[in-house]
Amino acid sequence: MTRKTPHHFSTIRILATLALAALLATHAAAAPRRLALLIGVGQYADKRIPSLEGPAHDIDAMQAALREHWGFAPADIKVLLDRDATRAAILGAIEQLERTSTAGDQLFIYFSGHGTSASDRALNLPLPHSSGAFVPHELRMDGTPAEIASALVVGARDLRPRLARLDAGGRQVLVVSDSCYSGQAVRMLGALPGVRLRPRHLPIEALDGLNTMAALDSPATRAAPATRSGAATRTARPEPEPYPYQRIYYIAAASDSEAAVDIGSHALTKLPTIDNRPHGALTDALLRALTGKLPNLDNNRDGAIELGELYAGVQRFMAARAYPHTPQALPSAREDGTRLARAKVFDAAPRAGGGSTATPEPSTSASTASAAGANGARPLRVRLQDLAEAPAELRDLGAVHWLTAIGANATDAPAAGDIDFTLEARALPWRLRSTAGDLVLEAPRDAAAHVRRRLAASAWLRRLQTAAEQPARARMALEMQPMPASRGGTFVEGETFTLALRAERSAVVLVLVVDAEGQVSLLYPLRGEVGQRHAADAVVQTPSPASPLRVAPPFGTDELLAVAFEQPPEWWSLLPVSGTLPPGHALLAGLERALRPGAEGGAGGAVGLAVTPLRSVARPR
Repeated sequence: MTRKTPHHFSTIRILATLALAALLATHAAAAPRRLALLIGVGQYADKRIPSLEGPAHDIDAMQAALREHWGFAPADIKVLLDRDATRAAILGAIEQLERTSTAGDQLFIYFSGHGTSASDRALNLPLPHSSGAFVPHELRMDGTPAEIASALVVGARDLRPRLARLDAGGRQVLVVSDSCYSGQAVRMLGALPGVRLRPRHLPIEALDGLNTMAALDSPATRAAPATRSGAATRTARPEPEPYPYQRIYYIAAASDSEAAVDIGSHALTKLPTIDNRPHGALTDALLRALTGKLPNLDNNRDGAIELGELYAGVQRFMAARAYPHTPQALPSAREDGTRLARAKVFDAAPRAGGGSTATPEPSTSASTASAAGANGARPLRVRLQDLAEAPAELRDLGAVHWLTAIGANATDAPAAGDIDFTLEARALPWRLRSTAGDLVLEAPRDAAAHVRRRLAASAWLRRLQTAAEQPARARMALEMQPMPASRGGTFVEGETFTLALRAERSAVVLVLVVDAEGQVSLLYPLRGEVGQRHAADAVVQTPSPASPLRVAPPFGTDELLAVAFEQPPEWWSLLPVSGTLPPGHALLAGLERALRPGAEGGAGGAVGLAVTPLRSVARPR
């Protein structure tokens, strides 16, 4: 046997080291990467385009969140801000993402700035509901509509083919747009008293010889939905196109009926942002979610934040803040065949101290149980718009805390999340509004019972939500989406809709509606559906698309409550029930018991709960 010399051993060690290095290099090359493209335009070359304070701060804070909480390398975050965010640069950066990424990589594409609508009749481009157009830095307002359209970053023309290639190449992409793609602003802006929020919507019709700021400041039609059927009328808006992607999850700031807003410096005292700097409303909520400052983000308590949970947390926070727009997520539950909503955010847990592992900040949102009563739910906070004290007809409502706006008993103006409703009671008729200004209920002066019933029903819904959020209560994710999802829960007279339901586990599901006047009735299951058990992650659409619900007067805001039970509660045999369900009905009492962990008659196994407002508005005449 030949004896090995030290030189031989050295050669072997060198070869082994090289082989190990090659193996590690191969593994590193194969490991998924996280790449981000952050685009923000607040200052435009054409000074006739209104500037926005938020985008510069949006980009700065988003970079920090990605680096510090999600492990993005600084070199893997590309930023295009203001003059750098030209149409050519934006499209070139997306193409560069395609060249530098591969299958399995996690991509984040973020837009902050002005947008315009795919359904704008002056533009008249055949765009899908999920796109619209982003306004780049160099857009000039003195061109023809065709020239203006050619300068925009248009979803169907510019983004869709590039995103489709990323999708087909196996990347998982999160796209967030904090800009307006709204088609019809049917919800009002500047809903909070004394606060004026600038919309991130640049109407194309304002660019052809009209005063842009006058168009932006024109009164918006107040909104609010209904679940009542009525005579068929022409659909107010075209039906959306099918969602075209399999691996791209999209979050937009507003639905196609709304305009997103910018929280400027003047609004920070009433709408404080995460760092007390100007931000887009969506971005502020998203930053809170990405940095662990939203409570109950991990809805099913499995230790990981999913894309659907990220969206739901952002939506809850924005609703509690009373912004006049509803974020939109695509694909909808009905179209999510690959269960993309269940994918982990950036396919990994956040770094220690970030995401769901961080301690949530104190919140004034509806889910907070501060000032809670014996049942754990805080009272409803109702602001009296024009009275010094509560009306005599409503004064004995124990579940309501009244906030006065005038007179010796005036209450200091509370933060947005501290108000649930505003009551206009001096003029005729009575009007109950959400804090976003949406009409909840309009009632004649002799119909105070309607207002009482609605406030009592809303307090009951709060008790249910508080019970379901108790730490001892086993949870499952439950999605409920009014379809088409692009409407953002706001429907125009004559439009039709259905509900898409999806539970994380095999479960039975119940859907109740609390109408504008506080009456409760059953929407699902009806006769023939009671025995139906939903398979895990399967989408059930109700009612059948062949016989959808149609929006008709009276208009207002209804609330839909969906509850999923892994094990049917003992009162399930009561179903179906018809007509309105009075307070104390066996079904309602049983539902409240079933959600309390450990209570007699409580449901076994996990439960899921979702509450969704439906706003209806009269069709513009």
